[in-house]
Amino acid sequence: MKKLISAAALCAVFTLPATAQEDTVPNPAVLEQIALSEQLMAIGQDRNDALIILAAIKLRANLQEDALPQSADALTDRDAAFAAARAAAANDPALLGIVEDVNALNSRGTCVKYLYGPTYCY
Repeated sequence: MKKLISAAALCAVFTLPATAQEDTVPNPAVLEQIALSEQLMAIGQDRNDALIILAAIKLRANLQEDALPQSADALTDRDAAFAAARAAAANDPALLGIVEDVNALNSRGTCVKYLYGPTYCY
């Protein structure tokens, strides 16, 4: 429950008005995705559910690095997220294999540029 409250507090921090220049302020939709990924991470850790943690990782993987706010140091990094997913899947070899497959897939850094849409990296 503490992790969920801290994720909600983190969400509140990101939604406060920024005093920086407008070109350095992330898009509100990006901030919502960041907050949602942190909430999913907290829920996954509280429930010890590797699939929820993988959903958080997938949501964060679709965001561009330059879209993250400057205060992104407080966010869960990729290595810590995969460590939590491995710990949650430790008793299930099949689920642990899925975590490792997703880790290998994400480490390749595949980016897809859609003709009339954004670029997605995963």
